Amino acid sequence: MPPHHRDEMVLSYSRGRNALGFLGMLLPLLLIFGGIMQLGKVEPSISDFYHTTFRDVFVGTLCAIGVFLVSYRGYPKSRNEWISDDRVATIAGLSAFGVAFFPNEVPGGQEVTSFAQAVFGIFPTAVLHYV
Repeated sequence: MPPHHRDEMVLSYSRGRNALGFLGMLLPLLLIFGGIMQLGKVEPSISDFYHTTFRDVFVGTLCAIGVFLVSYRGYPKSRNEWISDDRVATIAGLSAFGVAFFPNEVPGGQEVTSFAQAVFGIFPTAVLHYV
């Protein structure tokens, strides 16, 4: 492989890692400032923003983070480690999808607000969200 192609691959990999960090830091800030500006308050937890007009920001950002984490290879497992970076990142990425698609319970009510709640029920979906 020519050296300039290798450099481009390293830059691309680095850009992906930076984007993941940027999304992870930007999500709470967007939700906090957006909540104050539009709703006049900050929700008790980041997951409660699912039940506001910021649902798309919440779900979309978690899905993007999930894709980055699932595709992340990480460093090879060393002899003294019992789990590899790849597995930890994959579990974290799948968990991000779980938090996005299995919302917590609706504050103050029993209203079905997602496909997962309609299929599994409100309480089981909330349990999956918290797991």
